[in-house]
Amino acid sequence: MAKSITYNTLAQLTAKLVSMSLTILATVLITRYFGRAGYGEFSLMQALPALFFILADFGLNTTALKIISTRKELVENHYNTVLYLRLATSCGLILLLGLVTLLLPYSTFLKSGILLSALLILTQALYSTTNLVFQYARRYDLSAVGYVAGSIVTIGFIVLWILSGLDVRYMSFAYVLGGIVTFAVNAKLISRLGYRLKLYLNPAIAKTVLYGSIPLGIMFVFSQINFKADALLLSLMKLPPWLQLSNIEAVATYSLPYKVFEVALVVPTFFMNSVFPVFVQKLAANPQELKKVYLKTLKLLGGLGLCASLGSFVLAPLLIRLLGGSGFDQSVTVLRILSVGLAVFFLSQPTAYLIVTLDKQRYLPLVYVIGSIFNVSLNLVLIPQYGFYASAFLTWISELVILALLGYFARKAWKDYLYASRS
Repeated sequence: MAKSITYNTLAQLTAKLVSMSLTILATVLITRYFGRAGYGEFSLMQALPALFFILADFGLNTTALKIISTRKELVENHYNTVLYLRLATSCGLILLLGLVTLLLPYSTFLKSGILLSALLILTQALYSTTNLVFQYARRYDLSAVGYVAGSIVTIGFIVLWILSGLDVRYMSFAYVLGGIVTFAVNAKLISRLGYRLKLYLNPAIAKTVLYGSIPLGIMFVFSQINFKADALLLSLMKLPPWLQLSNIEAVATYSLPYKVFEVALVVPTFFMNSVFPVFVQKLAANPQELKKVYLKTLKLLGGLGLCASLGSFVLAPLLIRLLGGSGFDQSVTVLRILSVGLAVFFLSQPTAYLIVTLDKQRYLPLVYVIGSIFNVSLNLVLIPQYGFYASAFLTWISELVILALLGYFARKAWKDYLYASRS
């Protein structure tokens, strides 16, 4: 078990290291070539589709994985049904994003860039669905191949289009093309594992997966609001005059360190992708074994979180200088504020997965709704006074509130499970 978890986590981290290196190169190119304002526009072109993608994701993989974790014969039907659901949902969400974008008080240039990037909703949904099979088979090494291939295509188009003198909208669209390549490679690798892509809808499976995903879907939606609403608010709200930045420049100043912050968060995400099937299997075999694995996971991720927090705090000036240059000096403080609470995110993920494993995911929407209300309402109050510095603090303070609630409900879920199993 330990070897499998380590192997799959390292496979994902290796892929992320390669793609992260290419992302760093892309960020350096975009910030140097288009400046702070251009990078701010690019960030919004990426952020708005990300808000909508989570509706297409809706926790379907996690629900389907619980069903197929011990039954290989169900994998292909669930894979194709989930893919069908995500395709249909993505098309509807792309249209919805288009309507919302037209209503926003952005420039015509920025709106057209967001519309061009709306296809990220579809490519992310396709990529996420292929990971259902890789997660079941514990073959994230194969997922890594597609992920790296897509990243190489993305950076290739960014370099080509910068040399061709194209504007920043095409830099964002390069990620759409990379996502298409990632899905194509992953679909081919899945077929080699013996699962055919037939794209059909099994109504019974769709009903079961959708119904089981409602609590997780609501949780993911409000979790994404926690992550992305601040950048959107910074682009729309009045900022304190002492920042001496436009809204788009403020988004750029905040988004650059936030990208470093998000890269650090792939560690608990990838680790839990590998551990979650083990959680499910341990619960079926012996609940006390699940408890042991959970506590070991918590200790390990807590330690890694503290190391990541310290490292990003100390290296903040170097990282920002490397990524953005002298025009992003204010981003150093933002990154340091974000770094202080980084370990909190490393602890909340295994606790949320424990609740899901115990089949008490109905608690999760309440947790993340409270966290989102806390985050957004305080951002609305504090951004006009403190700008993105308030948003940086609230990012991890909100997650601390979420972690406290998750801990409470995980303890309750564990007691309820033990009581039910003895009855």
